[in-house]
Amino acid sequence: MSDHQRMAPLDAPKPEPFRRRQFVAPHRRRKLIFRLIKPFMAALAIVGLPSVLVGWILLSDQFAVRGVSIVVGDRVSAAWASERLRVFEGRNLLSVGVDEVERTLGEHPWVEGVRIDRRPPSELEVKILEKHPAALLVQGETLVFVDRSGGVIGPYDPGVDPGDLVVLSIPEDQSDLVVAGLALIAEWRGKGLPWIEGLSEVQALTATDFKVITAALPCPLFVSSVNLADGLASLVRYGPRIEQEMTRFPQVGAIDLRFHGRIVFQPAAPAPRNLEGETNA
Repeated sequence: MSDHQRMAPLDAPKPEPFRRRQFVAPHRRRKLIFRLIKPFMAALAIVGLPSVLVGWILLSDQFAVRGVSIVVGDRVSAAWASERLRVFEGRNLLSVGVDEVERTLGEHPWVEGVRIDRRPPSELEVKILEKHPAALLVQGETLVFVDRSGGVIGPYDPGVDPGDLVVLSIPEDQSDLVVAGLALIAEWRGKGLPWIEGLSEVQALTATDFKVITAALPCPLFVSSVNLADGLASLVRYGPRIEQEMTRFPQVGAIDLRFHGRIVFQPAAPAPRNLEGETNA
């Protein structure tokens, strides 16, 4: 073998041409979609299904109001309320709100508010809350119920028991004394003293002076709202003695408690006499 043959290079393999690796984004896109589908389906189950359920309830005839039961007190007639609440029959049970029911019944002077209780699928219960009168106010020759703020509720109905309401009378054209009289009644009752129970009538003389009639005494009391607590304390303290004195001197016409630390007995007005000098009974 010649030297040329020995030195000749071996045939090297030809390099293959460069091939760019294909992009595999579609595979990743599929994984991203799968990742998003799961929370989307969870959100759809949380939000969508309840929305569909609510929509079905609001549109279904099964939840239409077919009966309205009414709970009333002494002042509002159940028949009157039933007639006005008939407008809600056939309405969807969930669409009936408290405000709408109050507006429907609000024309009655004794309705203060309402409470509603929905009983699926089709029953609605309405409880009427009535106003609480604070006193019976004398207006001319009539009596009217007034609330704690002095607002007139309605006329007195002789057929309804007024309970232990106090009759309040004020001078004509001095309606501002109504609030003062109601405040005196509230303070009197707030004392809770057994000897001064039976308060039945209060007459406002001025903004601070009142004439009071109570079942505990056979004659009226004059009190002042300025020192009412002091006057009532004296009345309770000397109550037994007052009763004893009035037994001995029945001509006592009134007891005045408006003076600090004192109880003043006012004599009764003398009975009028006729022309022959005889006392008229």
